[in-house]
Amino acid sequence: MKILQYGLGKPQTILLIQGSCMHVEMMAEAIELLQDKYHLLVPVLPGHERHNRRDFPHLEEATRELEADLLELGYRQVTAAYGLSMGGCMLIKMADHGQIEMGKIILDGAITPYHYPQFINKLILMRDLVFVKFFQKNRRLGKKLIVKYGYTEKTAEDFYNSLQMMSNRSLKNIFYGCNNYQLERGYFPESEAYFLYGEAEAKDRRSDIENARKYFPRLVCRELAGLDHGQLLVEEPELLMHLLNKIIEEGRSE
Repeated sequence: MKILQYGLGKPQTILLIQGSCMHVEMMAEAIELLQDKYHLLVPVLPGHERHNRRDFPHLEEATRELEADLLELGYRQVTAAYGLSMGGCMLIKMADHGQIEMGKIILDGAITPYHYPQFINKLILMRDLVFVKFFQKNRRLGKKLIVKYGYTEKTAEDFYNSLQMMSNRSLKNIFYGCNNYQLERGYFPESEAYFLYGEAEAKDRRSDIENARKYFPRLVCRELAGLDHGQLLVEEPELLMHLLNKIIEEGRSE
């Protein structure tokens, strides 16, 4: 897995993991700000590269690969790790594996596993795939729907362009993997973890927050006024910088 590095030489290191169905360039503004203060490790997830058509594997395999590549580069610990949506899933898996020491774990709208019968999980997968395939094939209507939820035209265009380079297998593995991954331990009492979520996604994240509290007893939650899922990373880089500074320097997200 390719791991991009920015801000080399900075004493504090942040692992920054993208969400699903977005290319790394969508984080450019956040990276530009953060690299002035932090050394950034930015993995380019399989299935999300413009010039590499490799499919995204199962979440477990992708997480193991990332851990192995970090260790090979000599990174056994990081000051903080931030993951958006699927990236948050990977951080939960990394906490479960215990291979990389993460000083602060920042989950932005992270998805936790469902606890439904298998046939229900498959129906949910079909629903998710129908929606994303609609957007992938219908640029105008798909963008209009995304903008309706409060995202900018640029963000909607970026998501559309990202989907054009993603295979059906990648999409299936992503949506099924995020909703159905397994944890061996699932309890990390010593970890310092934070759960950030947009005001507009509060209802959708309710069960994820409940599950995350079981995994991380010391979890601190922060609702972000006026934002929806993923907007902090792709549309509000200054606010992201502010929150990460607070968490890393003071151990709080207010």
